[in-house]
Amino acid sequence: MGITDKVANPQVVYLKDELLKQGVVNNEELGVVLVAVNGSVLGFKSSVEEKPVSIEPGANSTLCDTKSGTVWDVRGKFIKGEIESNLVPVAISDEYWFSWKLFHPGSKLVHCK
Repeated sequence: MGITDKVANPQVVYLKDELLKQGVVNNEELGVVLVAVNGSVLGFKSSVEEKPVSIEPGANSTLCDTKSGTVWDVRGKFIKGEIESNLVPVAISDEYWFSWKLFHPGSKLVHCK
């Protein structure tokens, strides 16, 4: 899973299996959070309106901020809670490693902690 968004320069790539196992990966350096939901990985900025959020998967395929209790759908659209704004999506790409490396040769592989 590569971050193709302009926030990553050089671009960053994670192993999808590690992301799915970890569930939530917060890349503080880039200000990005990757969240595994139903076998897919979603990418969002880790702040909304300059307020940091701590996103976790919620019930019924939702995303929740553990700090404010705000809830979004899997597309990042606001449902309810204190932060009345949508999450900001980050462009990511699900590619095979050999393909990713060919088209993004300067990227950095990051392992989940």
